[in-house]
Amino acid sequence: MNDLAIHTSRRKFIQQLGLGAAWVGLATNSQFAFVNSHPILPFRQNAAKLMLHFNENSFGMSPKALLAAKQAIELYGNRYADESFDQFKIKLAAHHKVDPQQLIFGNGSTEVLQAITQLLHIKNKEKT
Repeated sequence: MNDLAIHTSRRKFIQQLGLGAAWVGLATNSQFAFVNSHPILPFRQNAAKLMLHFNENSFGMSPKALLAAKQAIELYGNRYADESFDQFKIKLAAHHKVDPQQLIFGNGSTEVLQAITQLLHIKNKEKT
């Protein structure tokens, strides 16, 4: 049986402890240590706090993407996207050289993960 032994001395322990304390002391005085110590960018002044766990973009949409979204809403906003979505899926699959059935889409990763989980649950139930 191999035992993993860590050999350390009190001197080495105190040395490491001192280095750690020095690092913490330097870090707390450093401008890079905390996010709140950085100056606020002009476009973020008086803006709502970002919730990065929702994949928010601090820069907002690009002007070209915003224009494309507005045009798409004006042209197709009152229709279900079935036909155009199927065409998009076929073109995207061809671009990546995969079968269209290998692509999955959703409104964010949560929806996709939920769909995968439900599918696996159903497949698991069928086996039992």
